[in-house]
Amino acid sequence: MIRDRSIKRLAAFLMLSMITTTPLNSQTTGMGDFHSGDGVRIVVWQEPGSESANIDGLNISNDYIINDNGYILLPLVGEVLVLGRSETELAEFLRERYSLYASGLHFITKPLIRVALLGAINKPGLYLVESNSSLWELLGEAEGPVADANLEEIFISRSGKIIAEDLLERTENAYTLKEMGVQSGDQVSVMHHRAFNWRTLLSFGSFLISVSSLAIQINRQ
Repeated sequence: MIRDRSIKRLAAFLMLSMITTTPLNSQTTGMGDFHSGDGVRIVVWQEPGSESANIDGLNISNDYIINDNGYILLPLVGEVLVLGRSETELAEFLRERYSLYASGLHFITKPLIRVALLGAINKPGLYLVESNSSLWELLGEAEGPVADANLEEIFISRSGKIIAEDLLERTENAYTLKEMGVQSGDQVSVMHHRAFNWRTLLSFGSFLISVSSLAIQINRQ
C-alpha cells in the first residue's frame, strides 16, 4: 500500500512538472500585493442616481491575469500597472481613472494566487483563486472531484516536495488555503481510491492456475 501511494504521488509530480515549468510559473517579487503571473479580482459598483457610461455593460467586475510586466488590461482605460500597488492603492487609482467615464464608482481589488489542481478532479489545470478561499471552493472551480476520488488523500506540494497532506479534516472545518499554507505556484493533488482491481485479480488468478497446472504436469512426469 505504501509503495502504491508512492507510485501515485510520483505520477502526480510528473504531471505537475509539465504544468509548472512554463514561464507563467515565474513571479516578479517586489513591494505591493500583486505579482506577475498571478491575478487580480476587481469588483465595482455605482451609487444609485450617479451618471453612468453603461459600466455594467463593460463587465469591469472580473478576474484579470497580470502579465510579465505587471500590467492588466481593462475596458476603456487599457493597460494598468498593478505591480507594486496595494489593494487599496489600486482601488483608488481605478476609481480616479474611471471617474472620467462615470461618477459614483467604488472599487474593491483582491490579489489572486495561482494554484495547480491535479489528480482525481474533473478539470485538472491552473486556477486563480483568493488565498482566503476554502479548498472546497478551489475544487469547485475544477467542477469538483471525480467519482473515485479519495478525499482522505489530498496533499500540497511545492517545488516537488510535499508540504502538507491528509487535509480532509481541515477541509471539512473550512480552513482557508492561506491557513493550510498554500502559496502561489503550489500544487494541490487529489488521489484516486485504490479501488479493488478485478482485472488485476483475474490476471493474477490466471497466473496461479498456469503455475499450478505446470506443477501438476511436472509431478506426473
